Amino acid sequence: MEELPDSLLLQIFDYLDYKDVTSVSKTCRQLARVANDEILWRNLFHRHFVISPNKFVNPLSGDSWRTEFVRLIDEVPIVETEVVTKHTDQVLHVAFSHDGKRFATTAKDGYVYVWRSGYPVKLEYSQNMKTFSWKYTQFSQFNESDSLLLVSGVLFGLHSTSGEIAIFSLKDNFELQCRTMSKPYDIFGSWYSEMFFLSGNLHWLGQMVSKSVIWLNKASQEAESEHASVMNELYRFYNPKASSVRSLMVANCVEVENPPNGESSRSAANKKQTDQTKSSQSLDSRDIRTGNPLSNLPLERELMDREGPSSQRSLQGGFQSWKPFENVSDINYSDGYCSERSPGQSSSRASLQSPSDLDSTDNSIEEPYESTSQMDKEHLSCLGGTPAKRPKSQKQHGDQRDASPSKCSIEDESEDDFLDPRPKWLIFTCGSKTYTPHQLGFKKINPMTFNGKIDPGPTLKERIEEYKRRKQLERTGEQDPSINWSDHARVAHRFDEVDKIIDLHGHVIGMALSPDHRYLYVNSRPWPEGYRISSELDPPPIAQEIDLHIIDLTTLTQVGMMRRAHRAYTPNDECFFIFLDASDLYLASGAEDKHGYIWDRHYGISLAKIPHKDVVNSVAFNPNEPEMLITVSDDMTIKIWRSRNLCRRLQINTEKLRFGTTLYNVPKGTA
Repeated sequence: MEELPDSLLLQIFDYLDYKDVTSVSKTCRQLARVANDEILWRNLFHRHFVISPNKFVNPLSGDSWRTEFVRLIDEVPIVETEVVTKHTDQVLHVAFSHDGKRFATTAKDGYVYVWRSGYPVKLEYSQNMKTFSWKYTQFSQFNESDSLLLVSGVLFGLHSTSGEIAIFSLKDNFELQCRTMSKPYDIFGSWYSEMFFLSGNLHWLGQMVSKSVIWLNKASQEAESEHASVMNELYRFYNPKASSVRSLMVANCVEVENPPNGESSRSAANKKQTDQTKSSQSLDSRDIRTGNPLSNLPLERELMDREGPSSQRSLQGGFQSWKPFENVSDINYSDGYCSERSPGQSSSRASLQSPSDLDSTDNSIEEPYESTSQMDKEHLSCLGGTPAKRPKSQKQHGDQRDASPSKCSIEDESEDDFLDPRPKWLIFTCGSKTYTPHQLGFKKINPMTFNGKIDPGPTLKERIEEYKRRKQLERTGEQDPSINWSDHARVAHRFDEVDKIIDLHGHVIGMALSPDHRYLYVNSRPWPEGYRISSELDPPPIAQEIDLHIIDLTTLTQVGMMRRAHRAYTPNDECFFIFLDASDLYLASGAEDKHGYIWDRHYGISLAKIPHKDVVNSVAFNPNEPEMLITVSDDMTIKIWRSRNLCRRLQINTEKLRFGTTLYNVPKGTA
């Protein structure tokens, strides 16, 4: 054996499987040395995981190909180590704290649970939100220091579109800090800073026209004076075609040190920081719809009530038969994405942009907004809120939708007064063709202060009279005779302009940010090619497949897409949220085919699918331990998945445990 040259041994090894190469390397020192050849493992890696050698010529972060092989085989969370059955109805969402020590789950049983994420997981806090007239809880999010938890849910009502946001302290025995209304309920809410969060409300202005008001709220709303404000109006957005703003998300604006092609880039990034009695309920009050429903259906019913019988629409998109996929597609990245994430460049750190860099725009015209109207002041006073200092806005020119970010007008404030010195992106779903959310909206939030005093405004009698008048107009569907809200060009100055809109031509059902907030991942059910929309209340039928889009937030462009990422079966009228999550290394998503799916973020390959007995609504990686993944499902279970490597470290015996199914060596898209 010693007489055989290394080149011949390498040629022989090249025909072997990675397991055989590992076994042969244990026989003698010479074979062990040859079996460690980097080129050999590169070829084995590309062949085993079916990766194009032309796109990825170097391993991630400069590691060896053998190390990468071990990572994708041994460090992917596909071992079902725990199944938790505390919830008594469909579990809709799961979210981790930034330090990875806790996670929260929300469900249709009306409870929010906070768990300790060790092995085994342990329940720490619980709250039955039905005591606050909630129908169920549907979303949660930890603030940056993990001291507060935002919980969003749906209020009771036969066809309710209203929701509420509640804030709980994780340092004071889960004590309730505040509650605020939100409409529609799937606006969810999002943390803006350590002690302030965003909510939203919907106000009908006329036929199929409304405005969404985004509010900045204090997390603790104990006021020393009746004149102290606990909420400020942040933005007002115009909603045509019965659409509305939903799924609020906030990210910090950053720029990369070496942007592609030498361009200055805008981005959003936020470095990684660090037994209850079952409530009785009647069958009539129980929401028996599958999954985490969007507010489309009750909102559509509300619109029909407003517009009358003539607006009734036919059902579309019902699917009678389907076949589950044996595999899902890989992510198809653009060439620019692949070259930028190569080891030579991927190590470059994202740095915070200065406000002056973010505000630099070309050929833009700045005009101040009009002062807050008397009616708006009255509404704010009734709610105990105050208009925030209005920013300046760039006007639209013609049909142009990609406007420059608006410039903040609070430049004379001291940086110490800012709620957060970092500029941010406000990200949300919206629409311009129909009531279903088919677009992504982006609005830059410059550093700002909070207006802590309430403008007394008009007298109580005047406010009540104006409130009754506005309510009467809403009930009758009449328009204010002094304003034609349907003519956007004439009323555009009353609203804030969205800085960027990306149309995905399909129903957006989930979004997630990468840990550094460089990339936005979006689940969407596409409309058919060449679709036509005849009515705002009659959107095109949605596909049975879910597409996954990757948006680079430094350029606000799409850099990757996965067609037919996974399967969905519900029609337009029953479409619900499928939440994603991303770690530094992996991407995961729920699916309607009773599985969760895991991809490698760097290579874009599908790695595994992990089973449930019903729809998987949400997934979440542990931010401090990416080898731990949690999935929640309509089967009322919370499943904790860990990697083989993590199981060994925790001394978990895996002999009798269930494993997920690997997908990288299965023909793509087979049925």
